[in-house]
Amino acid sequence: MKKIIFLVLSLFIINYFFSFATAKDEYNYETKFNPQDMREDLLFLEKTIKEVHPNPYHFTSQVIFEKKMGELFNKIDKPLTYDEFYFIVLEAIGLTKDSHTTAYYSKKQRELPIDWYCSKDGLFITKNNFFQIGDKVETIGNKSVHEIINEFKTMIPAENDYWVMSNLERRLKQEAFLRKLSLIDNDGKVRIKVKTANNITKVKKLDVLPSPVSPNDVSYSYQIIPESNLGIIYLDECINNSGYRKMLEAFFDEVQAKKISKVAIDIRNNYGGSSSVLDEFLAYTMVDEYKNYSKLIHWSEQAIQQGGLEDMIDYSAYNRKGKFTQKIIHKTNNLFKGKIYVITSKNTFSSATMVAVKLKDNNIGTVIGEPTGGAPSHYGELLRFRLPKSKIRFYVSCTTFVRPNPHNVSTTTLKPDVYIPYTRNNIVLGKDPAIDWLKAVK
Repeated sequence: MKKIIFLVLSLFIINYFFSFATAKDEYNYETKFNPQDMREDLLFLEKTIKEVHPNPYHFTSQVIFEKKMGELFNKIDKPLTYDEFYFIVLEAIGLTKDSHTTAYYSKKQRELPIDWYCSKDGLFITKNNFFQIGDKVETIGNKSVHEIINEFKTMIPAENDYWVMSNLERRLKQEAFLRKLSLIDNDGKVRIKVKTANNITKVKKLDVLPSPVSPNDVSYSYQIIPESNLGIIYLDECINNSGYRKMLEAFFDEVQAKKISKVAIDIRNNYGGSSSVLDEFLAYTMVDEYKNYSKLIHWSEQAIQQGGLEDMIDYSAYNRKGKFTQKIIHKTNNLFKGKIYVITSKNTFSSATMVAVKLKDNNIGTVIGEPTGGAPSHYGELLRFRLPKSKIRFYVSCTTFVRPNPHNVSTTTLKPDVYIPYTRNNIVLGKDPAIDWLKAVK
């Protein structure tokens, strides 16, 4: 294809979780929209989803979809604040259960000064100045963690519970979600009760503070552990730029010089980007080609407008050829011949999930760690929209991505070949069980 059809997916994912809108998009808590404007926005949203999305009824039948939308319209019987209407919009979008189709929260955020880890075993403190690392959260406000998770599931578009837990770790700290869940007391503080590893109960009330500025961390780095015969690439964003390519060259030069026989890609904190990062990696290995994802664009009028007619013609011609085998152009004659691993978690999403799926479905590498938050086959490639009255921005998928192995197309998460859970004990001791496993494996 001559050019990229749509903007790199990671921009949308990063914006969804971390960015803030410009001043003209911000609203105060007192800002209210009248019912007529909100109904007009909800009609626009419903119409757009039905016209743009490849299959809005994949997870929710059309009958239930229409019924739920009717219930949401009935909720709009009086003026609502920005936050109140935003969550109605998010609930409407959530009917698709497509984690790429979502609404952007425009207001500047405030949040709890705390980090936690969510798993099926509970919610555990990982970083703060108030509790001990590894303390288990029992209640927030007057609700148990179990109650909070069940409510949170209805608020986040997701194909699986792992993506819900991934979102909960970030979003539950944010003031808008805390208010929606009724977790903020009348004094503006959040009451948190934890139980320590020694079974001691502690209670503290925390202030909701302005969100800190996210540091501009490097998205990729590597580590060589000669004594374990192991090289690890830490890839926190699928960004295929000159810096990433130079890093790969230096990494494999060192791998070959030190005769390393095990190489791993750590994508446990990677929300996506361009899956072409895998091709650059494989250019230093014995892999000559692999079976790629197939994809089908739903060419709505909006997709043609945002994608461009020339792109549509280019992709249609490509698609007719059915060429979904990806050829690898090697960058050296001294190719890596050892074992390849990829580490995943609930934070592995979108193109990062695709990287792991390609390695697994083509028997190139072994997947270790925890199940992914992203679905192996999914909807993606987002079109951008803005509601006409409230100006809330939202994104809708227009493309169906199907994994290389069609026999597992219906699975909603990629389960690892070797399941290595991250536990409370690992948090307390500061251990990384996946890395420890890689060091020990022969």
